Amino acid sequence: MGIKMFKDIQCVTFDLDNTLWPIEPTILIAEEKLFEWISDNFPKVTAKYSNADIAEKRAAFMINRPDIAHDFTQLRWHSLMELAEEFDYPENLANEGLALFRKFRNQVDPYSVSEPILAKLKQHFKLGVITNGNAQVEKTSLADYFEFVVSAADAGVSKPHSKIFERAALMADVPIQKILHVGDCATSDVLGAMDAGCISVWLNMQKQPWPGG
Repeated sequence: MGIKMFKDIQCVTFDLDNTLWPIEPTILIAEEKLFEWISDNFPKVTAKYSNADIAEKRAAFMINRPDIAHDFTQLRWHSLMELAEEFDYPENLANEGLALFRKFRNQVDPYSVSEPILAKLKQHFKLGVITNGNAQVEKTSLADYFEFVVSAADAGVSKPHSKIFERAALMADVPIQKILHVGDCATSDVLGAMDAGCISVWLNMQKQPWPGG
């Protein structure tokens, strides 16, 4: 029965961060570049706040804005706008700062196994992305492997909500039970995909324990 289940797969979807590439080094660099840029162009901000302080303010903003908590790009823009307004700086602090951050956010370094796996799978299946993050896969070295991308910002909800997986099924034009979703998060990716009706695979590159043992 298990073998038949995998024979029925028509589409394979992937999470991005910590599934196809490690995310922490990229985010650290992007945050540092953004802080340096703010320091050079809007020095009153960095005279008062450290990089860690800005991150804490952004986390607090996220709690206060649950309506956009699923959209990391909007969260960052609005949190940068808060800084602009606090110090009476123009809106380009947020607009240009966000663009700079996203530039470095997309400079990912895929795991060595990612491209060979995608190349092999693409010969047999439709490939897509389902991500809670805001990486732009079309601007990475893995862009050509994917036929569609569904982000939390697109779907209006984050994984593990079933709506994001249902949107992927519509974009792939395949029944949801014929999608296999691959991701690093036991809750968001594996259990979320299963609850939505997909088959799921846990790709545990970080060697994390399964929640609850």
